Amino acid sequence: MQRKVSVLIPTYKRPYFLKQALESAINQSLKPYEIVVCDNDPTPNTETEKIVLELSKEFREIKYFKNPENIGALENYKKLFHLAEGELIQFLPDDDLLAPHTLDELSKPLYENEDIKISAGKCVFLDESLNVLPSIPHYNLFYSKYKDLFKNKTAEGKELIKESLVLFSTLIVGFPMFRKKDVDFELFKLDNFEIKTNIDWVIYMFLLRKPNSKAFLSNKITYFLREHGNQAHSKYPIHGIKEYLIFLSDEFLKLVDISINKKELSEAKERLIFLITEILSLSLLDTNQRKEAEKIVQDIIDEAKKNSKNLIIQNLYEREKREPFSIIIVTYNSQRTILNCLTTILQNSKDEDEIIIIDNNSKDNTPQIILDLQKKFKNIKVILNQKNLGFAKAVNQAINQSKNQFLVIINPATFVLTPDWLEIFYKELNKNNVGIVVPTSDAVSYRLDLTRFTKIPYIFQDPDVVSSWLRYFFDNEREEIPFFTGFCFATRKKIFQELGSLDENLILGMEDFDFSIRLREHGYKILLLPYVLVGHISHVSFKSDKDNAEKLNKISIWNFAKKLIKKYGYGNVPTPDKLIAEEENPLVFLSFNLHGKYKFMFDFSGTKKEKDFFRKKAVELHSKPYISIITVSYFSSDDIAELSKSIAESNYPNLHFVVVDNSEDEAEFKKLSEILKETFKKTQKKFFIIKNENTGFAGGTNKGIKFSIENLKSNYIWILNPDTIVDINTPFELLKTLLYTESLAVTCKIKDLKTKKCLYDGLKSSETPFDEQDMGIIPATFLSGANILIKKELIEKIGYFREDFFLYFEDNDFMMRMKEKEIKLLYTPYTFIYHKVKGGLLSNPTKLYYFTRNFFYFFEETQKENFIPALQYITSTLLRYYEELQNKIPENIIPIVIGIEHYLLGKKGKQNWQLDIFYYGERMAEKLPENLKRINGIKIMENFYQLKKILTDNPKEKNAFSEIIRLIYFVKFSELFGFSNYYDFKNSSSIN
Repeated sequence: MQRKVSVLIPTYKRPYFLKQALESAINQSLKPYEIVVCDNDPTPNTETEKIVLELSKEFREIKYFKNPENIGALENYKKLFHLAEGELIQFLPDDDLLAPHTLDELSKPLYENEDIKISAGKCVFLDESLNVLPSIPHYNLFYSKYKDLFKNKTAEGKELIKESLVLFSTLIVGFPMFRKKDVDFELFKLDNFEIKTNIDWVIYMFLLRKPNSKAFLSNKITYFLREHGNQAHSKYPIHGIKEYLIFLSDEFLKLVDISINKKELSEAKERLIFLITEILSLSLLDTNQRKEAEKIVQDIIDEAKKNSKNLIIQNLYEREKREPFSIIIVTYNSQRTILNCLTTILQNSKDEDEIIIIDNNSKDNTPQIILDLQKKFKNIKVILNQKNLGFAKAVNQAINQSKNQFLVIINPATFVLTPDWLEIFYKELNKNNVGIVVPTSDAVSYRLDLTRFTKIPYIFQDPDVVSSWLRYFFDNEREEIPFFTGFCFATRKKIFQELGSLDENLILGMEDFDFSIRLREHGYKILLLPYVLVGHISHVSFKSDKDNAEKLNKISIWNFAKKLIKKYGYGNVPTPDKLIAEEENPLVFLSFNLHGKYKFMFDFSGTKKEKDFFRKKAVELHSKPYISIITVSYFSSDDIAELSKSIAESNYPNLHFVVVDNSEDEAEFKKLSEILKETFKKTQKKFFIIKNENTGFAGGTNKGIKFSIENLKSNYIWILNPDTIVDINTPFELLKTLLYTESLAVTCKIKDLKTKKCLYDGLKSSETPFDEQDMGIIPATFLSGANILIKKELIEKIGYFREDFFLYFEDNDFMMRMKEKEIKLLYTPYTFIYHKVKGGLLSNPTKLYYFTRNFFYFFEETQKENFIPALQYITSTLLRYYEELQNKIPENIIPIVIGIEHYLLGKKGKQNWQLDIFYYGERMAEKLPENLKRINGIKIMENFYQLKKILTDNPKEKNAFSEIIRLIYFVKFSELFGFSNYYDFKNSSSIN
């Protein structure tokens, strides 16, 4: 059966583009039934006419219609549709292109299955020269979804419409193919809705609106959309956004029979607001367009406020019906915040709600403020304690004094932003198994933070806007969470009667975590309500008497530790992230900073420790097993002298110092030998020096590890940079941590030798010293290769350091392999080493070269599916380095350029990169890797070397560097599809 496909091309004064579009329609593997061109230019004898007439001589199916006047783009599409005689319709704007297989690929499903209403494939965006357009927004909106969307099978129509609306993305780019007979509506218009900008999107939504409608989504590229340089300056984005708001309206959703909940609507409208904000920031709009864009955003906000207000008014009718609350506030030096807190509570409660204020012997004017308020308001009850009883005991005191069954405990440094908060709390607390409900807020733990639900605060700092947004869009949303924090929570008195009071030994802190555990153990739920917002100013009382507060907090932590040890056993207490948050997250350790005998109470290994575990480990520790220290030296004899001295002076007697000399220099090797002989001549510690060809940090470290395992029979290996100095107790403390936690790898704090401030704390690493913030022993989020103690078993499990990196990122790769095997690197803050911060990365051209090159390799290997988004981080870092270097050390821009060059050419391992400074692509074809050959890499690299030549002559030519960055994106986007230009794709024998 002949498949009759009409290709419909509207055109207006773009003869060059039209010719390309026509040729793409003519050169199809399935011959089109007809190609209809409708020209909106009434001028006679145009270039357009000549092109169409010339092509129609060879392809008689071309039909040309010239409008007597310009009827506008929309009417031109409609005219084409009515002129079409084929059964299937494929619109093709005059500047877009079809793949050679498009008509064949997309028409088959429409003939085979009547339920399929549209058929589409992947689209690639091109520039005016038909090169692949490297656009991160296009990747985020479209390409990143291709793998999950275009699977060469049918998709449910309603699901496709809904997903596109929620994601604010057409998903299908360009016009899909469809049956003419299925269009039971006026084109681009349904009821009162006429769409002028998003016409391809609205066509498929209208076609898929009926029950059982399906879309066939081919996994092949079928469409090419050409973008023009001036499109960003047009009004189309604003018109398109206004139409998108129509799509989200109740009336439109009803027409296409789609249901979108308010949470999804919030997600969609936030995307819209962020897009408009970005457009406004680019200053591409004229004054009227700016006002129009700003009004769109304001209208969205005003609508949220209006809808929020309506919900609140409806809910406030329940205020008189609900049972009263007892609202408990514990104050201590709260004069700055208590008045605002009470004002918002009084405004948003009823007279029957009692407010109990317990003051813990404040030293400021707080008592007088609350006593004055008590005189004004009959429902305020003040209790002045003669000493600070701590938060937990004061809360228990208030609960015992309270007369109501429903309770709210709220911090004095808060302010209520949701007027019907108590009505919402009341409703939720009356549900089965709900023990505690909590609002969302700003200055709280990450799990309760409002930005988990909405990103609106990043644009609007007005708390009323944020509150209204949450109240409307997240109405009745709730999330069961494993813990609450004491800044604000609501419960019933019977919960305390059943579970017991807050633990008064936990004077300041930990009482909320402790009660969370008790709630879970008794089968009660803790609910987070994102549609209730209570603002919070963090640690006001804490800061007012910091020394005392820190002391009381430490006592609370220790008392909580004792309680947990009694329950689980020392060394078997679940780590805080699992115990409290029920998920792995080192930040949860922030609340615990355990010293002394509590350091090793947590179970990091997942294996139960028997009663004599620590005794056995202590016996092994005090037997002082040998530790091999591995250091790779590259003309580092002066640093080695200081490091070896600190090792020789260490309290730990059994140390082997293995120095791998990568210098390839006899004089340096001799100097190292003499330094080590002199340093260790009066100690029982031994040194070993190994002459090595320069195989980089990884190769040298591997050689030292192998020597230690094979020759010294070492079970414990400590890898250190040569420019470090160890504390006298560090070997012992590191080994203790390794043994007592049953870990395979541990590290510790790294301090700057000059300032004694922190450079590495398990979560952060910086060449700029920073103030340390200890959290106890924690799982490190990344590894610093400058300092790690491992067991031999770790090498057996994950292998050695990768030598093809040579320098930089081999430690990141090592850490990734540890994570893949679920092996944790533990960080201890209870010991440290010193590190010398010298010139830094930017002052060393060789380091810059390897860092740049391996930056790309590491992320390409570890991110894989998400490498293009990761490029934003890489390239923004390199652009920042460029800015710093061009005014300080401009010549060091060249190693960055060569690092990029070698990455593009696939060069790894040790490289004499300096030899390529003046290489500009001679005999390039011999050096191209396969990935570049597939995407016309010779032309790409020719462009690269032109830019490199400009930068070699003048490193300060910023435009040339920016173009190199753009070229990297061009390469990666081209690799994504397997071609860099439409004609390469067309001529390729293997078409995706």
